[in-house]
Amino acid sequence: MDETLKRFKNELDYLIKQQTNPFSVAFFMQNYGKEHFTDEDAIETRGYFKGLKVAMECLEKHIAIAEETEEYEEGEVYDD
Repeated sequence: MDETLKRFKNELDYLIKQQTNPFSVAFFMQNYGKEHFTDEDAIETRGYFKGLKVAMECLEKHIAIAEETEEYEEGEVYDD
């Protein structure tokens, strides 16, 4: 796998794990309901994490396709 893809995958993993990070959850709970943190913000936060998960699924699909293509190309035999 390409180094850039590895880094991107690692970053997505990290960001997705922040959804269940105790510090993130505590921050959310402390600020929920305050004047600058409304239901709309909670909905947007949920959408953000769903989007990250969709991005991870797309990335994993493309990595799998790239790996299959690479294996196929390496195993090809050309008849002259």
